[in-house]
Amino acid sequence: MHQLLPSNPIAPSLMCCADFSKVTDEEVREMQDQLNGRPRQTLGWKKPAEAYAELLDEAA
Repeated sequence: MHQLLPSNPIAPSLMCCADFSKVTDEEVREMQDQLNGRPRQTLGWKKPAEAYAELLDEAA
């Protein structure tokens, strides 16, 4: 999430200092969509939703 939220001006490397009280629910959903829409090397460059769908297909 550090890539999606503005950094702390005093200590940019400290994500723990992000003020989430100022982040709206819509902004959180947008960040979730961005993060979950990224292909992952650990998933064979599939998006998390694609890997999850495959897992469900295999279990059926």
